[in-house]
Amino acid sequence: MAALYAGSVVFGACLPNRWEVTVSGDPAAGAAGTVDPVTVRTLAELAGAFQGLRGSRSYADLDKAVNPNGNRKGRRVLPPATLNNVLHGRSVPRRETVDTFLTACGLDADAQQPWLAAWERVATAHLRRPAGAMRVRQARPRLLGVHASIQVSGTIGELPPYVPRDLDADLRASLTAASVDGGFVLLVGGSSAGKTRALFEAVKVVLPEWWLVKVDAVGPTVRELRSARPPRTVVWMDELQHYLNGRERLTSGDAFSLIGCGMVLVATLWPDEYLRRATPRAPNDESDPYADDRALLGLARVLDVPGDFSVAERQRAVELASDGRIQTALDTPDAGFTQVLAAGPQLIRQWQSAPPKDAFGKAVITAALDARRVGSAAPLTRAYLESAAPAYLNDRERATAPDDWLDQALAYACALLSGATSALSPVAGGMGRTIGYTVADYLHQYGRQVRRCEPIPDDVWLALVDHHASSDSLRLADNAERRLCIRRAESFFRCALAAGETVAGQPLARLLAGDGQVDEALAALRPSADAGEYGASRALAELLAEHGHIEELRSRADVGDWSAAEVYAKYLAEQGLIDELRARADDDGWPATDQLCYWLAANGHLEELRARAHAADLQPVDEETGDKYANEAAEWLAQGLAVAGRVAELRARTEDGDEDAAEMLAEVLADQGFPDDALVVLRAQVDGGNAYLERTLADLLAAQGHGEELLARADAGDAECARALAGLLAAQGDADTLRARAGRGDRPAAERLAGLLADQGHVDEAIAMLRARAEGHDRVSDYEMACLLARHGRVDELRHRADSGDACAAEELVKLLVAQRRVVELEAEVRAGTPTAARAFRAN
Repeated sequence: MAALYAGSVVFGACLPNRWEVTVSGDPAAGAAGTVDPVTVRTLAELAGAFQGLRGSRSYADLDKAVNPNGNRKGRRVLPPATLNNVLHGRSVPRRETVDTFLTACGLDADAQQPWLAAWERVATAHLRRPAGAMRVRQARPRLLGVHASIQVSGTIGELPPYVPRDLDADLRASLTAASVDGGFVLLVGGSSAGKTRALFEAVKVVLPEWWLVKVDAVGPTVRELRSARPPRTVVWMDELQHYLNGRERLTSGDAFSLIGCGMVLVATLWPDEYLRRATPRAPNDESDPYADDRALLGLARVLDVPGDFSVAERQRAVELASDGRIQTALDTPDAGFTQVLAAGPQLIRQWQSAPPKDAFGKAVITAALDARRVGSAAPLTRAYLESAAPAYLNDRERATAPDDWLDQALAYACALLSGATSALSPVAGGMGRTIGYTVADYLHQYGRQVRRCEPIPDDVWLALVDHHASSDSLRLADNAERRLCIRRAESFFRCALAAGETVAGQPLARLLAGDGQVDEALAALRPSADAGEYGASRALAELLAEHGHIEELRSRADVGDWSAAEVYAKYLAEQGLIDELRARADDDGWPATDQLCYWLAANGHLEELRARAHAADLQPVDEETGDKYANEAAEWLAQGLAVAGRVAELRARTEDGDEDAAEMLAEVLADQGFPDDALVVLRAQVDGGNAYLERTLADLLAAQGHGEELLARADAGDAECARALAGLLAAQGDADTLRARAGRGDRPAAERLAGLLADQGHVDEAIAMLRARAEGHDRVSDYEMACLLARHGRVDELRHRADSGDACAAEELVKLLVAQRRVVELEAEVRAGTPTAARAFRAN
């Protein structure tokens, strides 16, 4: 390798595969030459490259460059032994040593990157390669999900030059931080917004020598990675929503374990998919299908990718406009830059503006879009398209269709637009064989918005029933039920059950029972319940009790079915069969004990409750948890004493350490008009470590106007008091104090401030505040904004947010439409499949 020019470091062109570093003007440097760290593969080559970079600098010169004033004890930062190792390759030097050496040679942080990559190649050459992995620097962006680009005469390569994005610095910093001990970086943006390209370019710069594993099948890939625990591995998941559905889905536990192994997870996700999963459910909404997804997303560093270029980004694009593709995108101001590169606007025109002669092609595209809109993720078969497309044609078009109409339609739908993409893409099943067709993501995202409230023709539902992949059955069933297509939902649930999806038993049984087909519902539930599905077990037990199948209920309880035991115990209590209930409580414990104690408390049998509570207190301590066995009797005794007004006994039990009695004592004292005495009890409990009563204390302090104590406790870290204080300030209309606390990071204050501002008539300011929080990925703000818009009757804004994929906005829109009796619009939400719309429509 040639020697270096003597002197200071001057950087010329940074080429894709070569960094050239020229040194001139410094008398400490060596002879003229060029160093190319990209060629380094072995320890000997690394040492030789470092020798060339050192030039004529002495060991003392190198140390002085990073230690100009000398160490207090006369020690060198780069002692001779360390430099000998770096320059002669006796062993791989540490990363910190290489950093210091490169700085001593005059290289700044950017110039050090290719040298550090060379060091990492050498340092990790001995590490085992994960199955199916490649080096990041060797990965091809198109194979990782980067959209194909439009092709323009005179351009070369699959993709145009990368236009740096405003988010690149944050993205690369996030990847760097994640590389230390493992992490998860997620880009959220619309289809064709450039998120996958930005992620690829960032990973290539920050982690070029790491292994890259592209996840295809979640289960096998995660199991292999967990077992092998490969170091320096990037786990690539483009369009994360594809990994969050199906039987083997990525769980928060999977992500946590991979991060714990030091891996860097990188992924992209559409905004509506992110909102649907990340937004907390309404407080009164018991169903939470995205609870684990929310935990998974909570592990990620989330960055947003705007759909439009900023002024600075467009200026960078101008500097690269010698590539005709970039110039074409710049010359199309009515569409997003990255969308033009991916031929997005052309896709929309091909679908929506198809000429009459291509009506069959438009119908096929629409049939594909609607199928994906209601849950079809697998490639759509030719048979489905043939059966469904006629539903989108008029009588004349159907009557005059040529024999080869479907071939013509598919040729139109699959036509490549500017060499980049097509509305439908064939999926190969081998050489010369097509097994189905997929819809372009950009077109699907657009079509899902513009056709959100369009009904799915029944012929299309029938075609889906006959021609769909079993992996899609549950999603199709859910979408059909939410659109009140009950018969079609039943068919999909039956298909799912036949394919081994036992979770389909419960929703199918619910539909059958609602239609009066009780025996069929029971038959649908039994296999799922026997397979251990808790929901199905519970539904089966309740259905058996409701329809008088007591013998089967009893027998299932006797063989250890927990749900059946609960329901049967409740049945015994309701029927007054207390002797049998008492016997079961003595033999089996909970849940019979719980029902028995409830009955005893409700009927004033306090003596038996006392005896049972005392007996439970004598139970041994659980060796695993260190806790006593659950004492339902003590809980119900406290409630029974409260109902009977036995204040003295409640006080005595409180003094003996009974926390249930303390809660009931405080409640009774407050109800009897002694709030100060109740506060004394609650303060003693909370200050003594009873976190369960923190909320009760905070609420009573707020109700009694004890603002100073709330403030002191909130500032000491009591979250419940912070919440109650914010509520008190809002009730007092104190926006200034709320704003000040919100500015110091008090979240409850920020939440209450938005609502107060809106109530005071400053709705736009409140919305702006919530929007700013949402941009910081505070997803509670999405729910708050939806509630605020609904409270102030902003139907159009709610609908716009619902059309953009905001599930909270859609649910609040339904409530508002019901309250305002806007039946026609409520029907539209049913057609859109808004989760709560069908139930609301039926009820009204």
